[in-house]
Amino acid sequence: MSPTVAPACSSRKIAAALIGISTPLQLHWFGILYASEILLAMVAVWAIATHLADGYFWCPPIVTLLGFLGVSILAYIVTDLILGTESQNLLRGWSRNLFLGSNLIGLYFLCRRNPANILIYAIASGAGMLAFFSLSGQVLDDWKFGAATPVTLLVAGLVPLVPRRGPHGCAWLDSQPGAVKRAGRS
Repeated sequence: MSPTVAPACSSRKIAAALIGISTPLQLHWFGILYASEILLAMVAVWAIATHLADGYFWCPPIVTLLGFLGVSILAYIVTDLILGTESQNLLRGWSRNLFLGSNLIGLYFLCRRNPANILIYAIASGAGMLAFFSLSGQVLDDWKFGAATPVTLLVAGLVPLVPRRGPHGCAWLDSQPGAVKRAGRS
């Protein structure tokens, strides 16, 4: 790895972790805005500003996803105009899709060279949310809409990092003499 690539990769890992940890932080400004969404939008602005003419950055998967998102935004706009939706609800719905697009570009910028950064982001996001619920004393109060999401993120992010050993991929099962035979006979 060349010295010019290493700092960019490590800074993107650090950014993914910090943005993930900031997931539970909320700002109340025309509704609820999450700090991670604002940070990802800032990363997206940086990515667009520095890679606007870069053909390698705008590869087909991201262009396709952004195209579908553009069609979705257009459908929102047409539907809202036809139904005469109130301007406050109109702006909230449209901005939600714009944040989705900016978050998609921000995560793509952080993870395109090293896809493992999405794992770092997910683990940090789960840890940040679980810490928030723990500090506020709400870990078990509302499990389904509370701690279940961060625990799922942590398990899904950390389990692939556990080293696999033995023919079955499970160190415990391989250490038990005759465990597979006994399980098959029952």
